[in-house]
Amino acid sequence: MDDDRQEGSYPALSPWRHFAVSCRLSDVRFALLLAAIAVYACFSSPTPDDPGLAEGAVALLLALAIGPRQAVLSLLPPAGGALWRWAAWMLLLYGLTVPVLGGLMRGHDLALIVRDIIPFLFFTMPLFLADLLTARPSYAPAVTGAVALAGLAFALRLLVPSFIAYGHVGFSALPGEDPLYLANAPTVLFMTILALALAGQEMGRGRLRSIVPVAAMTGAGMVCVLAMAAVMQRASLGLGMACLAALWALLFVRAPGRAMKAVLPLALVVLLLYPQFAALARHLLLKTSLVGFNNRPQEAALVFSMVGRHWADALFGLGWGQTIASPAVGDVTVNYTHTMPTALWLKTGLAGLTLAGLYVAGLSACLWRILWWAPVLCLAIAAPCLIDLTLYANYKSFDFGLMLMLIPLWASRVEKLRRPGQLLYAGRSPLTIRRPAPSSGGQARTRCGRDRRRSKCGTR
Repeated sequence: MDDDRQEGSYPALSPWRHFAVSCRLSDVRFALLLAAIAVYACFSSPTPDDPGLAEGAVALLLALAIGPRQAVLSLLPPAGGALWRWAAWMLLLYGLTVPVLGGLMRGHDLALIVRDIIPFLFFTMPLFLADLLTARPSYAPAVTGAVALAGLAFALRLLVPSFIAYGHVGFSALPGEDPLYLANAPTVLFMTILALALAGQEMGRGRLRSIVPVAAMTGAGMVCVLAMAAVMQRASLGLGMACLAALWALLFVRAPGRAMKAVLPLALVVLLLYPQFAALARHLLLKTSLVGFNNRPQEAALVFSMVGRHWADALFGLGWGQTIASPAVGDVTVNYTHTMPTALWLKTGLAGLTLAGLYVAGLSACLWRILWWAPVLCLAIAAPCLIDLTLYANYKSFDFGLMLMLIPLWASRVEKLRRPGQLLYAGRSPLTIRRPAPSSGGQARTRCGRDRRRSKCGTR
């Protein structure tokens, strides 16, 4: 009889049925988020002039990943006490009311108002997706890898057509322009630092089985370097090299032998391509002497003069959709500035700028917690975010929101493992966290001195 079947005698489920049974709603939402990142990386661009089918698909997938319930919950006071959550919540409510009313009352173009609201929602993306990404531990490395691969995809989309046209690969075949601003994407610099630093870390261990991963990560990092070099991204190249130098110096202090082995892949590439790198350095210095800071100070002075006409304009801004004849683009009228503080001051006033400052301060505190456990990951996130906040207009892009999203995600993972006096950095890959194995006397206790020069935590 069927009722008398013993336990374990039922036929095994097929893989598809097993997936359907074990799959949760959070898994579906996470898959939709990964799909949105993939479509964005392969078919869209950071700041499209005319949104099309690809941008519509990204918007739909992202909306489904967030879901109506989470969208409503994001408008309610947060349950947690983290500074960034409260600041993001207040900023979101403010940005969806005061600047919108200000833009409508001033008669700004409705299309420009919408184009300002969309990047503002990207800026507050962690508020919408943090709860989803902390649902399962496996989500963090998966979404981090997806964001890094998006940067590699942007670099390849810029370089491959030019290499095909010239018929060879190299500095002489680099494209002279980047109409879609693919190399400006923060994910390109993120991939550069992450790939090259992890390649050096694996090389420093001196394991033969690491040759293939090291070669792959070095190649991916150099592709992104070529993409940034093609359009003379001075800030990205300079800050990226500074971060790699800082990470190498940290490793040298902790383990000099590993540090000398770690620098071999990058040193070999630079040695083989030294004439090209020397020419690139000369071109970067020439560009700096010609254009300096690209009229960023003049642009900030113009914003100050526009909002300084009345105290209400200075406090609440001129509303979404406000345009400016920016000196940074030859006095052409555009709806953005090249630094996020001036853009927020122009459109949301000192009130919006203050809330955004609190939000960034909260995320910076999260980055500080990540730094002591995974400096590679911390600097790979911090460098592109710093550039987009202060120098480039890519604070309007979807992948800038993705970079911000990684900060509370990894900070929450670090916080779960922290102990008083524990140093959360042991030279491991920043993409894996392993809990201490339980001992016979209960949960393993972690012993690590407060001296941050020690590289490993022992368990007893």
